[in-house]
Amino acid sequence: MTNVRETERVGPLALDDAEGVEELRAALDRAGYRIEQIEDVLQVERLSSRPADIALQVRRLPPSGPFPTLVRLFLLGAMVSRADAEAAFAPLPVERLLSLGVLEERSGGEIRGAIKLVPHGGVLIASDHERDGEPLPEDVVAGVHPPSVVLAKLAVWLPVERALDVGTGNGIQALFAAQHCEHVIATDVSQRALDFAAFNARLNGVDNIEFRRGSFFEPVEGERFDLVLCNRLISSPRTPCTPTATAGWAATASRASSSAALRSTSSKAASPICW
Repeated sequence: MTNVRETERVGPLALDDAEGVEELRAALDRAGYRIEQIEDVLQVERLSSRPADIALQVRRLPPSGPFPTLVRLFLLGAMVSRADAEAAFAPLPVERLLSLGVLEERSGGEIRGAIKLVPHGGVLIASDHERDGEPLPEDVVAGVHPPSVVLAKLAVWLPVERALDVGTGNGIQALFAAQHCEHVIATDVSQRALDFAAFNARLNGVDNIEFRRGSFFEPVEGERFDLVLCNRLISSPRTPCTPTATAGWAATASRASSSAALRSTSSKAASPICW
């Protein structure tokens, strides 16, 4: 079973309402919240978080209905009326989604998405929103960015028993690995990232991932794996990407089990919000 923390929440997401997450996924599926429909309606292959581009994408959406409401909330970060939100998620109450942490109520009773939700590669990935003029959390959880896509394409997805995802972030690589491996362990130094990753596992109905907190290989010391994945997104507001940091990762990686197949890619992307 997916190892999910059920203690005090670190980020916006509550992890103690599995049924609510399942109902959220059902509402997204009913509305056709899929990559093909999003690209067709918005006429884009990659989202931009610039205010001018968001305004254009909002104008391309139909004025009402569950699908455009969900895109406004979870992709574009726009406000919607409470009535539109209720209609988009019905029969799931908006109050339950506010408690779950996926929505937030603003002044005047308007609703907006508290997280970003991106469909990619057959999975839905929750991450932090990037909003113009609003500071990002210190331990921001990035979304689907180009290095994530590259790593998923480079990895050799063979049926194996055990896989390790080092620095899992939002958990996307662990989710892909879970489709081919009996058991996946995902590690991260950030509890907030692990909470997002655990939420994403539930949102996608994946139950063979175990989440452990710690730096690099510390949480799995002495264990052996058939596949090791690491997307080295080590730049953050607290820890910029430096030659010293990169060298430290390489030194740690060199001590990994020689039986593991290591697939790694570096990230130089400044923005955590990519399609």
